[in-house]
Amino acid sequence: MGSSDELMIEAMERAREERVAKHLGLTLEEWEELQVELQDDTSNDDATLSYFFEVPEDVADEIAEKLGHGPGDTIYLPLSVFDEPDGPEES
Repeated sequence: MGSSDELMIEAMERAREERVAKHLGLTLEEWEELQVELQDDTSNDDATLSYFFEVPEDVADEIAEKLGHGPGDTIYLPLSVFDEPDGPEES
């Protein structure tokens, strides 16, 4: 894979992380601090219904407050969070 492809993939992953953070009401840095791995929530036929993660036991109090969830809680993210935006967001 060429370096331009790698840069594009990194940019897409970064944009995805930013959308997740925004959906959760966190900064990108706060989301990264959680160090969680998203899991697939799938149907019986393996279709992805949503994604989820468990809030870490060592979550910072201010992040837990922003999330509205405490350590060990499971947070589900709808598929729409991962949709590519059609264009620039309107304010």
